[in-house]
Amino acid sequence: MRFSGQHSAIPQAIIFGIAGCSRQDHKTIEWYDQHPEARADKLKWCAVDATRVTDPDCMNANKSQQVQNVTNGKRTFGPDYKFK
Repeated sequence: MRFSGQHSAIPQAIIFGIAGCSRQDHKTIEWYDQHPEARADKLKWCAVDATRVTDPDCMNANKSQQVQNVTNGKRTFGPDYKFK
């Protein structure tokens, strides 16, 4: 039995189509730096479910918050923390 190239393209189209459906444009750390209200909203959304920690937007919003804390001199550790 002989298969034409058209039949082998169908499974590839399905696979790439599914992969393409989940593609999202994620915000960068710099974008969250410039949009603090959106960063706060995203961090609230991320805190609802622990599995969201691996979401690229959650990671970028978190990193942006860390950078802002360091830049603004805010402590990101507990009050009883002792430097060694």
